[in-house]
Amino acid sequence: MSKRDVCIFLAGLLSGGAAAGGLLATFVLLVPIELATSKSTFKPSVNSTSDPQRPPFALDGCCPVTVVDNSQWKLGRLEYSEQREKQRFLFAGASEQQRFRQNPDRYIPAFFGNDIVLASDSHTTTAGKREHGVILKDRIYLFATEDSLQRFARNPARYIARNKEAPIQNAAKVVGDSTK
Repeated sequence: MSKRDVCIFLAGLLSGGAAAGGLLATFVLLVPIELATSKSTFKPSVNSTSDPQRPPFALDGCCPVTVVDNSQWKLGRLEYSEQREKQRFLFAGASEQQRFRQNPDRYIPAFFGNDIVLASDSHTTTAGKREHGVILKDRIYLFATEDSLQRFARNPARYIARNKEAPIQNAAKVVGDSTK
């Protein structure tokens, strides 16, 4: 099943009206798209620093607020950055950074950015990748592989119910390098 098939499957599920575990709401497939340009010429890279005080960029340096609110991968800018849960988030501008500060749980990837399918099925903690990301009920879910994404798409309620997470501010687990 390709990403296009997953998108068609999800659209059919949404139009069918059968809510699986009450999770119907919005399920938008985020496929890699060309990044919007910013005034900064900086190209974020998760490996741009080896300093443990400056952890890797979450979401490959894309702004989590534009992802959740606009379903758009847009590079953040260094002057608008925030560190949370051993991740550095970059924001497209001051207003996006302020929205993040008001409700970080909404914008930080679910399950700390780890692949919840692999956690549930294989009992392993594996960082998800941006290219295998989806939004479900205004939360970003990242998957390590296309297969994990497809398994999640077939039954999201199963994986979310089996992996209820503590509030992100009190989390013990953190996201690893999301591009490997």
